[in-house]
Amino acid sequence: GVLRDGDINILLKWAGDNGLKVNPDETTYDPNAINLIAANDFLDAPNKYITGYTEKRKMVVNGKTTGRDTTVAVDGVATWTPGDVNISVKKGGLVTIANTKQYASQMPNQTIAIKKWAYDHRTDIENMIIALAQAGDQVRSYNDAREFAAKVSAEVYQEQDAAYWLKYYNGVEEKDIQGLKVTLGGSAVFNLSDMANTYGLGADRVDRYKAVYNTFGNLMVKMYPTLMPSFMPYEKAVDKSFLLSVISNHPELLEGKAIETNYANEITAEVSSKSYSIEFETGSATIKPSSYKLLNEIFESAVVAEGLKLGVYGHTDNVGSDLTNIPLSEQRANAVKNYLLKKGMKETRVETKGFGAAKPIASNNTGTGRSQNRRVEIVLGE
Repeated sequence: GVLRDGDINILLKWAGDNGLKVNPDETTYDPNAINLIAANDFLDAPNKYITGYTEKRKMVVNGKTTGRDTTVAVDGVATWTPGDVNISVKKGGLVTIANTKQYASQMPNQTIAIKKWAYDHRTDIENMIIALAQAGDQVRSYNDAREFAAKVSAEVYQEQDAAYWLKYYNGVEEKDIQGLKVTLGGSAVFNLSDMANTYGLGADRVDRYKAVYNTFGNLMVKMYPTLMPSFMPYEKAVDKSFLLSVISNHPELLEGKAIETNYANEITAEVSSKSYSIEFETGSATIKPSSYKLLNEIFESAVVAEGLKLGVYGHTDNVGSDLTNIPLSEQRANAVKNYLLKKGMKETRVETKGFGAAKPIASNNTGTGRSQNRRVEIVLGE
């Protein structure tokens, strides 16, 4: 994929949500990690996958050289339409691990500008926001607008024609070259209500872009400390005054309905699962203040993946009986849920379960093992 770009960041987020190791050095190969191969752009990435691109690398284990070389090949790709379509037509066997419909908040609608220029041309910036908001409503509502947008896409991307982009804007299910059914394409456009929701100016006051900015900023610092030792604080990087002005002066543009995810009643297909050690008062479901920071991180992480339902599953060790452990694990899962709801998460998005000691991840014969089994599992799925 294109390293440090949005597509590959979805992969990194998915890996983190599953507790999977990623090798940040694209010049070496770690057999115990996900390894990255750099692509020039979003079309080069699928092309490397289709053609069976390989390269030689030094083998490392946990960052230490082994003195051996190996040849690595591309067995997965981070891309977007038309990359997914190219794979379907030319290679097939496409299996989607994670996508931007699931990690929906990672794809904001924003304008990046030089600060002085933006302040000197405030009316121009606000008119652009108005035009984007109106265009979003038009594309959602009218086929003529979608056809025009498809024509513009073909001209801008210099790829395929308008009919192609219109087809894959809606998303389709079709057979790939191997005869397997795959879902391809699927796009979203923002109106003013969506913009307000993205920047914490909607009814729930959840600043989705702040969650995205901090989540991926911290991720890049962790993976590439030399390239990016730090990043600008969100409040300094983002100026909401332009959007606030449009919202205040054009309330009629808020009449368009915002994108809303309809969550399943229960998770039946897991996308990610990760266990957390959240501290509670002994024998109770009262969360210790020392765990608030971790819960805030869980909330921000979940906001990035707003297209997925969130499962909060409580687990205990085997000390005591099921009569006490199962209710306690349920109560603790609900305590975490209530914390997330107070932060602004929708109740329909969260499900809770308590398993007591039924699903240990370590031996209950040692203190260390019992400590690992006393956990809250956060699952994202559909």
